[in-house]
Amino acid sequence: MAVRDFNKALANADASMFQAAQWLRKKYNCTVMIRPVNKIPDSGDPRDARDDGDIIAYFEKVVEVKEKPEYNFTGADDFPFDTIMVANVEPTDRHNVDLWIIISGNKTHAALIKGEHKKHFIKKNVWCPNTEKHEQKYMCPVEYVKWVDLT
Repeated sequence: MAVRDFNKALANADASMFQAAQWLRKKYNCTVMIRPVNKIPDSGDPRDARDDGDIIAYFEKVVEVKEKPEYNFTGADDFPFDTIMVANVEPTDRHNVDLWIIISGNKTHAALIKGEHKKHFIKKNVWCPNTEKHEQKYMCPVEYVKWVDLT
């Protein structure tokens, strides 16, 4: 993945990040901190970009936010697969995430996956057009997903 593509993807993720933070604040009546975005310098390598989660919710939970811009799901009934892609295996194994929030493309709904369900995740090699290679991803069976309306 080119550095400019990586930085553009980071910038495009802001809306989902803010949507998830706002929902957490309302739902749990807690303070949230959105961690800074670390752009990669033009001479850098996106593979060196590491973080320890996207949001700190001050009910002492680490939250990772992802988005599925190509899917406008509202729940299990209209989600087109029996598993949902959670994240790359390596960063998921590196830190302890309490909750994944996966935002729908139209940002009206989210899939919530608790960290305790990681034991049910399935590893799958997935072709990633943005990196033009296969990457090992964790997939979560939809039976372990809670679907919520963010509006």
